Amino acid sequence: MKLVIGILCFFVIPGALMALGGSLRLLGSAPAILFPLAAGCGAGLLLYLLLFRKWNWLATFMHELSHALVALLFLRRIRSFVVTARRGGQVRHSEGFGGETGNLLILLAPYYLPVLFVAAVLCRPLAPAGWFPWYDGAAGFLFAFHLLGNADEIRQNWTKKHFRTLTGNQAQTDIGRAGYLFAALVIAALSLLLYALLFTLLTRGYHGLPGVLTTIWKYGAATLLFFYKTFLKIFLYLTGLFTGK
Repeated sequence: MKLVIGILCFFVIPGALMALGGSLRLLGSAPAILFPLAAGCGAGLLLYLLLFRKWNWLATFMHELSHALVALLFLRRIRSFVVTARRGGQVRHSEGFGGETGNLLILLAPYYLPVLFVAAVLCRPLAPAGWFPWYDGAAGFLFAFHLLGNADEIRQNWTKKHFRTLTGNQAQTDIGRAGYLFAALVIAALSLLLYALLFTLLTRGYHGLPGVLTTIWKYGAATLLFFYKTFLKIFLYLTGLFTGK
């Protein structure tokens, strides 16, 4: 199953990257959204580096919250949700819908899912007009918080070293358990996909989302065709060498 998911993610990445570029161009043509978003992002970067980065409990809470939310998306029952200031945290959930695919996506959730930024973007259409442009500033703040937080999470957990769990056992990090190549493909594909969808939502609303998915399909199919033609050429060349034709 990991092989299938990894291959799918590999072919999602080119289209997701192009879709993200398109969504950023749309954002650049919407200054009423871009300017407060950028201002909030700047404030978020500064406060994260000066303050939030030192709050271990906050990073742990967001990490475990990501696990829990994706587990709920797969209809799992959350059995425990524990966060501590110095000893990390833990989420235990039931098995069930999604099987091994669900387990892997839950495992890597903290590294691709910007929980609060997703919530801010999804709730934006419900916000009263008087809340703007402050609402978009707050969304930019949350974007920066998650961007730096996820980068720190990846840096700290991209290791073969084991850590001591709340129960005192030695365990691998989430990324170590998933495997480095697999984790890299999933995190890259889902991060690019989510940000492409979220920035498109900001500028074009829900009717812009099919365009993102079409772009991903288009470039994914083109990448697959490129690899197929390249493999075929190599195969025919090698066949010619062995047959003397």
